[in-house]
Amino acid sequence: MYGQSAIVLTRKSSANSVLRRLKVYVDGQFVLSLRDGETSEIQTSPGEHEVTVRMDWTSSQSFGVSLARDEKVALTCAPTYDYFSSIFRGFSSPGSFWSIAGA
Repeated sequence: MYGQSAIVLTRKSSANSVLRRLKVYVDGQFVLSLRDGETSEIQTSPGEHEVTVRMDWTSSQSFGVSLARDEKVALTCAPTYDYFSSIFRGFSSPGSFWSIAGA
């Protein structure tokens, strides 16, 4: 189905949502769910891709990756806010609640 390229995504452990799964989307398509502290490899084709994560009404900004053939890119996602701020920020800034960065 896909080529040899891959995105390796790690969800940092956080008290914000330890019992909830984080949904991962590549190019707008749901690909998998990550548990707290989990790492998963997403096989995809070479080229430009957009990665987004979501949980309930909160999400990240899209993160662009460019993959060459047979390349793996490591990314890390985590809540943007600490445990106490997350209660307020989940409602006031739901589109930037999660962050994605190159590892």
